[in-house]
Amino acid sequence: MAEEGQHRPARRRGRPRGDDRLSREIILKTAVDLALATSVDRVSVRGIAAQLGVSAMAIYNHVAGKAEIERHLLAHLFRTEVQWVDFDRQIEGPDILRTVFRNLFNLTLKYPDIFLVFTHHSTMAEVLRFQEEMYEGFRRSGLPYPLHRVWARIFGNFVNGSVALHNVAMDAAWDRMESAYLQLDRRLYPNLAIARASTPATPLALFDAELETMIHSLQLFIRELDDKGQNDKGQGAPNLPPVRADIAKP
Repeated sequence: MAEEGQHRPARRRGRPRGDDRLSREIILKTAVDLALATSVDRVSVRGIAAQLGVSAMAIYNHVAGKAEIERHLLAHLFRTEVQWVDFDRQIEGPDILRTVFRNLFNLTLKYPDIFLVFTHHSTMAEVLRFQEEMYEGFRRSGLPYPLHRVWARIFGNFVNGSVALHNVAMDAAWDRMESAYLQLDRRLYPNLAIARASTPATPLALFDAELETMIHSLQLFIRELDDKGQNDKGQGAPNLPPVRADIAKP
């Protein structure tokens, strides 16, 4: 027994492997690189440690864990990827919504699962500001407050669908992309020919054309509310676009 004890490996003491060449800045930069190469939701302490060739404990010496890495990552993406609304220059509701949803499209196109991470950090100042800009755009457009969340879901689904369609047809010719669009509700995508004829024909050009259609639909919807005198009730015609009764409640 004594001999076995003498051959037992000594317990490692001191700083974890690789800690001496780490910093918060290096960890955050690696997290951004991993998010771009894989996905935001897959960024983890173990993944960063493997990428840097250090132990996970070395990462924990500099950050508290995955939640803190995600917060820093989101803050970095908002700081570098998002152009915030300038309320001194953009005073019209539709202009605000164009900026908000272009930001949303560009972020989601580059980081498809970004909004899965949003739900984990809904109290972050940057996430709250993003939501406030969207709701302010709805308010200045004349949409009653009880319907803000309904239209946020409608626009959110539209943006996610646009990104998904782009990813599916990313390597396809324009005729294949057009074929994919025709499988959807044509009333939602009437401007495909306009975007296709643009120079150059980019995903953002296509998205901008369809975003104008969505904003126009919102304006028609609000106009119908005004015509029927239902602004105060927060209820409206269900046909532009269809709104389920169970989610139209505040």
